[in-house]
Amino acid sequence: MEQIIYQLVANFDFALMLVINVITYGIIKFIDDVNGDKVPTTWQKRIVFLITAIVLGIIYKYYTDVSIHIIINSCIIAPVAWSWLAKPIAIKFGIDYKKNK
Repeated sequence: MEQIIYQLVANFDFALMLVINVITYGIIKFIDDVNGDKVPTTWQKRIVFLITAIVLGIIYKYYTDVSIHIIINSCIIAPVAWSWLAKPIAIKFGIDYKKNK
């Protein structure tokens, strides 16, 4: 069990995942506020995430010595971490995006 946990921690960069999620949330929240009553579409959110993940992945690779497979793994798992961990917290505190009624 200890080996599994070590491998899990060694193959992801949790700081990168957090930064990707925070910046993506901030950009989508900004778009949400600028749109007024319009609800951000799922595709808008996905495109914002992809652009954010790619840009931050490139920056992270350029400024750190983290291997590319860890950066890719972190970018792939970031939306999962958002869905399972951060989104329920955002909903609970009432800071989530607008929803269709």
